[in-house]
Amino acid sequence: MESLETRLARVEGMMSATLARLGEEAGKAPTPAPAPPRKGVLDVVQAFGPIVSGLLVALVAYVLTGSVTQILEERRVELSFGQAMQPLLVKLRDSKADRIEAEATALTLAVAFGKDAALPLLSELQTGTEVSVPAAEKALQALGLNHREPTCDVLARAVGNRTRLFSWTTQRTAARLLADLDCQHAVPTLAAYRAFLVSLAAQPPERALEEYRQAVRDEPPVSIGTLAELRAAIDQALRLLDRQRATRPSG
Repeated sequence: MESLETRLARVEGMMSATLARLGEEAGKAPTPAPAPPRKGVLDVVQAFGPIVSGLLVALVAYVLTGSVTQILEERRVELSFGQAMQPLLVKLRDSKADRIEAEATALTLAVAFGKDAALPLLSELQTGTEVSVPAAEKALQALGLNHREPTCDVLARAVGNRTRLFSWTTQRTAARLLADLDCQHAVPTLAAYRAFLVSLAAQPPERALEEYRQAVRDEPPVSIGTLAELRAAIDQALRLLDRQRATRPSG
């Protein structure tokens, strides 16, 4: 059997070895905890997606609500204007009205409703009577003095139309008014009309008339003499506009 001294020596050696091992482990630096992963763009979008979606929905709803409200308001104003214009338009068409009464009614329409009267007055040029058509022309002249741009736009559309909405007499009057009101932006429209008439003049008469009737309403009936008359009116309008542009002060 081992002696007591031997056993004590063995225990003392084991304790020394254990203490030495614990000291070595205590001297080592602790292993750091892994850093949390960095958040990417996708993580941010996923985090704030519901908030952004809610804001977008609110914004779209606000815009749509405002647009619908504006459209409804515009329609309400147009309806009220139409209802207010109706008595004047009926009076303008009255077969018993003379020239003075018709001119007074048309001018009242232009003054009372401003730029919104341009289309009804143009319609009067197209479908009016012998008394109301000259009255509508004078009213459009007066309207163009205070509301030149919208009046010029309406007249230029009439001249440029090629879907038989307007007769050649209406387009001739509109061309004359464009020159009277110094509608410079209508020069390309007038020049295109002139080019159209020039191309027709190079064709046989019957073919030229057939092509013209496909573009312009044949009321009153159009003839070769009509095309020449219309071309002269367009040339006169272009010359007048060119003269007005040349006499404008520079700058």
